Amino acid sequence: MAQEVSWEPNDDRHVLVVSEHAGRAVLVLNPHMDDSDDSKIVLVFADYRSASVGPPNDQARHQHRLYDVGLSSIAWAGEVFDSELVRAIDSMGAGSSSSRHYIFPLKEAVAEVVAGQISVLRMRGQSVDLAVSAIDETGH
Repeated sequence: MAQEVSWEPNDDRHVLVVSEHAGRAVLVLNPHMDDSDDSKIVLVFADYRSASVGPPNDQARHQHRLYDVGLSSIAWAGEVFDSELVRAIDSMGAGSSSSRHYIFPLKEAVAEVVAGQISVLRMRGQSVDLAVSAIDETGH
């Protein structure tokens, strides 16, 4: 990500919205309490192929399938290289892709998105509304 951002690590109020029609996924997070900008962090994933938010939470993170291969050292966001998930998705489609596997350890879950690229926006408003707006604005 070109823009450096951090979100509130103890906040479990995140929103993930996907649009197959637009080919976009959007993850909205609340800003870190030390951030001078109190607008929400809106991560927009173009050409998304998979998106999920699920267990484990921060206390059981050591049980995640990627914990021993790098997740243990990720504080905010990371990318999984040589991803089995990307290979599995590619095997269901038309061969290899330029998709990247992004991972975000959150308070009560881990978010994972396979997509072509990511952009970072800062927006004010309700998280669900912002997610839908970001999909509409970038995906038509």
